[in-house]
Order: sequence, then structure tokens, then C-alpha cells
Amino acid sequence: MLSQFRVSGKRIVAIVKPDLAPLIRILGIEDVVEVYNEAEVLEVFKRIIMSENVGIILIQKRLVEGAPSDVLEDVHSRLYPVLITLPDSVEDLKKNPIEVYRDLVRRFIGFEVHL
Repeated sequence: MLSQFRVSGKRIVAIVKPDLAPLIRILGIEDVVEVYNEAEVLEVFKRIIMSENVGIILIQKRLVEGAPSDVLEDVHSRLYPVLITLPDSVEDLKKNPIEVYRDLVRRFIGFEVHL
């Protein structure tokens, strides 16, 4: 599926702390941006959002929490790039994945899917 996405001309980019970068690369994502502080996160995030060839942004949840609400609203108002947050705390990992990604599914499918 990753190769099909690349054919369409859109890339997958991950914004993560250095401790998570090796795992993201093992999963096959080549464009990994390692960030070290909050100011750097916002700068990188804004630059990637404006890129026309990025289709999906994977970002750790604790990194996106510091982003201003107007920047997040801008991302959510567009079709691309799709912003997917990666749970990175014990509390987040205990949540049911359906609850975590329900809004994302509703946004792109148009209705809620029950399995």
C-alpha cells in the first residue's frame, strides 16, 4: 500500500523525537524528521504542511499538543496532508484504537464504520 501511495506523488513524513525515529524507519517510512524541542516542532510542522507533495504526516501526540490551534485547524480544513497522531504515552496506549482514530475515519469516509 505504501508503494501505491508514492505513485500518486504524495509522500509520508514522520515528525518524531529521536528515540522513536529508528522504529519509524524500520516500518518503511523514509522521510523522518527528528525534533528536539518545541520551537523546532512548530517550524518543521509548518514547513511540511505547506509542502504540496506530502500526503500523510505522522506525528507523536505529545509533539502536536504544543501546536497552536489555528495551525491545527488549517491542517484539518485541507484534504492533504492527513495528520495522524501516534500515541506515545501509557495512557494513550491503553485506549481502544477505535476511539483514537474514529474522527479520522469519519473525516475521510464520511460516516462511522462499526466492526
